[in-house]
Amino acid sequence: MTRFEALIITIRKNWLLTCLFLIIGTVFLLRGPLRALTGSDLNDLVSPYVQSTAWRHGADPYSSQSPFGVLARRCDAILAGAQ
Repeated sequence: MTRFEALIITIRKNWLLTCLFLIIGTVFLLRGPLRALTGSDLNDLVSPYVQSTAWRHGADPYSSQSPFGVLARRCDAILAGAQ
């Protein structure tokens, strides 16, 4: 292999890595910070928050009904404080 061929291979690898890095960076920005700044319907932490609150109050966090009760009480308390 000549030096020229080795240089061409190196350039192709660098080009491929640059394109891959740009694609990965774009996906990260679209799914991460940009989504967090523009999305109003993000509720990734609602379930763990409600389940941990249910557990702290002695309810079963794995039950399908206890988190709804905790969430309803918290919403009622927030709404009562806002009035």
